[in-house]
Amino acid sequence: MSSLADRTAEIAPPGWHRLLPVLRTALVYTHGLVTEDDVLRMINEGGAQFWPTSNSVAVTELVVYPRGTMCRIWLGAGELSELRWIEGLIRAWARREGCMGIEIIGREGWARALPGYIPVATIAVHRFGAEEAGS
Repeated sequence: MSSLADRTAEIAPPGWHRLLPVLRTALVYTHGLVTEDDVLRMINEGGAQFWPTSNSVAVTELVVYPRGTMCRIWLGAGELSELRWIEGLIRAWARREGCMGIEIIGREGWARALPGYIPVATIAVHRFGAEEAGS
């Protein structure tokens, strides 16, 4: 059986290979919890959406909460002007999908860089070491 890496050429969305180095700069912030193969699998299974431009990329997912659905931009990297343009496309798509709005998981600067966004939470990560793993 071939690995996902072996099959990437046949299942990758347009722009994937060209923008993979850009996407990798965003994957650093997942602290190893998500790999490029994971993202590709999620896209191909319909659990994530891939938004490529010339030099930038975003990845979204729909998050269903008890009282509504939000579109989450959880990976984004590249040129700010292109990412602003992508956000407009995502916003229109999210409305058509019935979302209440968009949330961004990313560095603090995104709320300042994109009009209409306000910081509402901080995500802090504590990874368990080997001594804490089973406790």
